[in-house]
Amino acid sequence: MTKRSRPQAGNTATIEAQVRLWRAAIIALLTLNLALPAAAGGSGPDTATTPAVGINTSELDAIEPPSASDNDTPDVPPKTPTPALLPYTAEYRISYDGMSTTADRTLRKDGDTWHLAQDASIFFLKVSEEARVKASSSGLRTQQYSYRNSVSSKRNQHIIFDWEAGVVADRQARKPWQKPLSGNLSDQLGSQLQLRATLLSGRFKDGYEQTIVNKGKIKTYQYNLLGEETVESALGTVDTIKLRRHREGSSAEAIIWLAKGWNYLIVKLEQLEDDDAFSLELLNAKLDGQQLAAKSQ
Repeated sequence: MTKRSRPQAGNTATIEAQVRLWRAAIIALLTLNLALPAAAGGSGPDTATTPAVGINTSELDAIEPPSASDNDTPDVPPKTPTPALLPYTAEYRISYDGMSTTADRTLRKDGDTWHLAQDASIFFLKVSEEARVKASSSGLRTQQYSYRNSVSSKRNQHIIFDWEAGVVADRQARKPWQKPLSGNLSDQLGSQLQLRATLLSGRFKDGYEQTIVNKGKIKTYQYNLLGEETVESALGTVDTIKLRRHREGSSAEAIIWLAKGWNYLIVKLEQLEDDDAFSLELLNAKLDGQQLAAKSQ
C-alpha cells in the first residue's frame, strides 16, 4: 500500500472544503469494477482460464438471456457460460488541485450476500462506506448501505432497503426519511454490482439507466460507451474500454477506463463538474486473490 499523503494544515473551513471535493471523487467510484460483454465492444473474459468465483450461475438466472431450446439444430454451439462476479481488493489514488489521498475498496462474498466496502482518509478525517447486496430470484438487490465519517455525524447514513414492505428509509438520520421502494432502486455502492451483473449477462445497452437513492434523494444516471483505449497505469500498459456516466440536468460527468483483461476493473476515472476536475488512478489490486500486473509489451 502506498503511504497516504497529508495536506498542509489549514483552517477548518479549508479542510472541510477539501474533504467535500475529495468526497465527490470518492463517490465517483460508483462505477468501479464494471464489466462489459463482448457484444458491447470488447472481448469478454477468457472463460477457459478465468475461474467462476463469486456469484453462482443460478443467482443470475433472473437477468440472464433465455437459454436455447431443445429444438435448436444440433450444430448450434453451446451458450458461453456467463462470467461470474469476482471478489477483489484495490487501492486508488484520488487527486484534486495538486493534492492527493488514497482509497481502498474490497468486494467479498458471504453466502448469497456481497459486501462492498470503501475506506479513505484525509488528514484527521476518515470515511467508511459499506453496501450489502443480496442475490435473489429478482437479481441483485441492495439490503443495506452505510456511510460514516470521523468528523461530522450529521453526514452519516444508514439506509435500509425493506423489499417485503416496499420501503427504503434512513431512520437514524438527523432528518429521518422514508420513500416507496420499487423497481431496482439501489445505493451508490451496491448499484455497481447491479450494473455489473447486467453487463455480464449480456443485457447492457448504450444509454443504460440506473436509479440511486442517497440522503433521501433519488437520481437517475445514464451510461454511454465511448470506445476502446490503451492507457498507462501504475501496473503497466492496459487495454481498456471507456464509459461516460452523466445525469440529465447536471453539469457533472465521469469518464471511466476499464481493464478488459482484468474483469473490467476500473483503471482510471476523471470526474468533471463545472470548473472542478477530479481523477482516480489504480495503484494496486488483487482480483480473485491474484495480484494484477500488466503484460509486458
